[in-house]
Amino acid sequence: MKITIKQNGNKFNLTESSTFCTIVINFTLGVQFDYSLADGTEVEGTWNLEKDKMVGVFTRKDNGKVLNTTREIVGGELIQSLCYEGTKAKMIFKKE
Repeated sequence: MKITIKQNGNKFNLTESSTFCTIVINFTLGVQFDYSLADGTEVEGTWNLEKDKMVGVFTRKDNGKVLNTTREIVGGELIQSLCYEGTKAKMIFKKE
């Protein structure tokens, strides 16, 4: 997977690309928005900036369960951490 992030003030444009699909997400920090995950799951939520981390809280529309995620730069890498129903995952992206 490849993530491209563009920022203009509080507005962000993210492009998530894999061999299966490409998803473009536009959002403003602190403003709720809707989007579909790669598997088609519909969610709504917000991204906020907390110190040097992007913190996202999203609610699935089909079952009301919450997905928490953070994105931060550590040692030149983008670390994305996710937590859903107590299950945690981490993805590490290297800058091109």
